[in-house]
Parts: sequence; C-alpha cells; structure tokens
Amino acid sequence: MTLTNYLLHTFDSTKSRITHFIELQTLITAYLLVPSLLILISFLITYFWRYIRLQCSKSVEGRLVLITGGSSGIGKALACKYAELGANVIIVARTESKLQNALDEIEQAAKDSNKQTFAYLKCDVTNNQNVEEVMSELIDLHGCPDTIINCHGAAYPGYFMQQEHSIFEVGFICVH
Repeated sequence: MTLTNYLLHTFDSTKSRITHFIELQTLITAYLLVPSLLILISFLITYFWRYIRLQCSKSVEGRLVLITGGSSGIGKALACKYAELGANVIIVARTESKLQNALDEIEQAAKDSNKQTFAYLKCDVTNNQNVEEVMSELIDLHGCPDTIINCHGAAYPGYFMQQEHSIFEVGFICVH
C-alpha cells in the first residue's frame, strides 16, 4: 500500500467517523432535546396562562361592571362570576321581577357583600331613548362603568330573506 492510498483510506475512514458522529448528534438532538424543549415550552405556557388568569381575577376587584341581559342565562352567570371575583355589578334587562331574582343570586355569590355594590336597572336595549336615560341614571348613581358586557338577546324567527328591514336596524342599533 502506498502512502497516498494509506492517507486516502485514513481520510475516508475519518470522514466516515465524523459523518457518523454528526448523524449521532442529530439523532440525540431529535430524540432527546426536542421533546425536552417541548415539555419546557408547555410548562412555560401553562405557567404564564395561570399567572395571567390570576392577574385578571385580581384586576376586577372593586371595578364597576355593567351587564346587559344580566337577569338570565350567560349574563347572569357572568354577573355571578364577577361578583365572586369582587366586582361591583349592575345588571340591565327588561323584566323587573327577573332582575330582582337575579340580583339576589348575584349577591349570594359575592366575595364580600359589605364592600361590593349590586344594583339593577330596567331597560329595553332596543329602545335608543330608554338606553340613553338609563345610562345617564347609571352614571349619576354609580359613575362610569369600567367594563360593559352585552349579553342581551332577541330572536326574530323566520327566513333571512323574508325578514323586515327594521329588524336589522334594531339589531344594528343594539350592538352600537
């Protein structure tokens, strides 16, 4: 074997060993490092999500929250949750008897009913003038709300193409 052949053989052998070493490193990275990083990332996401939720639950304490449609359904459930977190809750709906029953439930869910304020205002949110009057009364009595949540609902059954144009105007006014 000549010196040139020996060096070429050794070089190929070394090159082969380096290639195998790099492939081994790639496998180690793929099978050990990547799952470890995924676990770490999921831990960090979970940690920050819990931290944000905790901060949000603290941030509503003492705040004034106005919830339309608060006498039943999702609106009432949200009102109870905000009361549980320490917020001052005002609910708005059309039916006074439902409002009073809902207010009793909200007061029971309160974090500290001695420090919190709960009230209801009767209002038909589809009537623009009524909304302006109630909002003026709200601001006079309790100040400007920190949060407004719209949970009121109305149903107009029928086919879309057969609906009266006025129904869409009322829905548009309610949202804005």
